[in-house]
Parts: sequence; structure tokens; C-alpha cells
Amino acid sequence: MQFILFLALTISATSLPQRVDGQTTNETQSEVVKKLAEQMANATQKGDYKKIVTLTHKNVLEQLGGTARALETIKAQMDMMKQRDMKITQFKIGKIQAFASTADNKFLVVPTQMTISLPGATIQADSYLLGISPDQGKSWKFVDGAGIVTAEQQKKILPSLPDGFQLPKPKQPKILRD
Repeated sequence: MQFILFLALTISATSLPQRVDGQTTNETQSEVVKKLAEQMANATQKGDYKKIVTLTHKNVLEQLGGTARALETIKAQMDMMKQRDMKITQFKIGKIQAFASTADNKFLVVPTQMTISLPGATIQADSYLLGISPDQGKSWKFVDGAGIVTAEQQKKILPSLPDGFQLPKPKQPKILRD
């Protein structure tokens, strides 16, 4: 099941709205990032692999062997799911839980819950998307937390995180018998 959880999916925005009266910049960005994460979840459920790859964080693409190879990998993983009668039945996006900045990047943690049905069982995987903005919130990229479980993966994929900023600990998927 880990092949689907490893999908390092991303999405970006070309621009974010300016500050809204009564809201902080972080709150405004959180709302926009959540909407973008929901778009990514919808693309995942619909199987829009080209859109996913087009919007994937450059470091993830490099780890997957480039854009063309990333598209092939994601398509192969999703095809394998179909062959095993597995289907993503739900991909929920939660409320932003953490926000931090460095001089170079902004970071947001967006909780996710993916439900996958397969013959005889349902799998519920709780994870997160790490939103990264290299331009102080003008654009965002997401990396699936399931793809950055180890410290080594974190060093390969992510830019430097702020001191004290902790990524959520990985959770084992729940297997629910039908």
C-alpha cells in the first residue's frame, strides 16, 4: 500500500490575494493554500496525472528522475491500484496546523486523510501535505508527507526547515475490514 502513500504530489498558485481586512497574512495564505490542496486532492481522485506532475515541486521531480519519469511512475502506481481493484474513494484536506518561515521559504502543514477501498477492506491513511513557498507566499508547492518519512528523505527533498519546526510523525494506515 505504500506505493500510493509515497506519491509526492504538489500544486502551485501563480498568485495569492492581498491581505484581507481583519485577517493576518498567514490566515489569508492558509485559506488559499487549503483551496489549492483541495484542488490537488481532486486531481488525485480524478487521475489527472499530467496536472499533478506539472505542478510537482522540482525537488520531488528530480528524485523521481525528471518530469517524464515522474509522470510514468505516478501513472504506473495508479494503474497498479486499478489492477488490484483499489480505488481512492476519499481524499480530505484538513485545517492548516502549522506555519513557519525562514529567510528563503514559508512552510505550512496541511493534514490529509485518504480512504482507499480494495476487495474485503478499506484503508484510511492519515498524513499531511507540506506547503512550501519560495517567494514569500506568492506561489506554493506541496510535498506529500508520506514521501518524507526519514531524515534522509527530508534532506533530499526539502529545503532547510526553520529551527524547531517539526514535521508530523508518520502514522500507520488503518485497515478497516468490510
